[in-house]
Amino acid sequence: SYGLFSAFGMYLGHFLAWICAGAMGAAAALILNTPLTSLDAGEVAWQALGISGVISVIIAGWATSNPTLYRAGLALQAVTPGWPRWVVTLLAGTFTTAIACFPFVFGYLLEFVALFGILLVPVGAIVFMEHWLFPKWGLPQFRAERQGLALNVPALVAWGITVATALVITYTGALHMFFLALPLWVLPAVLYTVLTLFISDSGETAEPPALDRAETPKNGGERSQTVRVYDSISMVAGGVATISLIACFILPIWLFLGDGISYESHFATYQQWLAVASVIHLVSAATWVIRTEA
Repeated sequence: SYGLFSAFGMYLGHFLAWICAGAMGAAAALILNTPLTSLDAGEVAWQALGISGVISVIIAGWATSNPTLYRAGLALQAVTPGWPRWVVTLLAGTFTTAIACFPFVFGYLLEFVALFGILLVPVGAIVFMEHWLFPKWGLPQFRAERQGLALNVPALVAWGITVATALVITYTGALHMFFLALPLWVLPAVLYTVLTLFISDSGETAEPPALDRAETPKNGGERSQTVRVYDSISMVAGGVATISLIACFILPIWLFLGDGISYESHFATYQQWLAVASVIHLVSAATWVIRTEA
């Protein structure tokens, strides 16, 4: 069930949402007679959906940033172990919010994210090889930990060669940075495997360290069960959330099926009622979730 929930959230909440965003962007570009690449997400949402679009962009950014900020706090706490987690997270959030206000980040966000992909994708490939394929192939795992080394030389060399290759490919124009994911994954995986084979001793085994075996739960760990409590308020909130969500689907259909003569007046009415339905849905759905989950 957890895999189904993840697939549902990915393909409906992310993939389909991007398709809808592309359609809205194309429509906004036609309305404003402006190239789509010159429009930001807020302007596209405002032209297509009005105030409800702006609310959606704000909440989407908020929901996307929360887990990212949490991960950043955990990562920074590794270098500041004596600091409370909430302090580290607050400082990370304040710093990144201040940076996001400047155009050099906002205007080049996709390039910024692509650069982080160049730096991090090779790490994921190395971790995958180390944890999943090395045991199947009989290669020694966690060699640096076994020997008490502070630096995993094969991993560093594989990462460095991959990043240098990616930067050369990007800046020479041989391949766009958005299409670098596959070579960025395959190259470090091959390099790390070859380098590990080259420097490994013949007497090393593929058995992981005893510490890792002890820390791995045999039963997969216990999952806490969520108990749902339904009362009159939660039932009303759930019903209102469902009705308002249906209204959000009906309103654009009503606008689409209308005649072209009254389109302008219908469009203004559509934006107003869509904003009302969106706010009602967000409030009632949040009330339902909070009251039913105990």
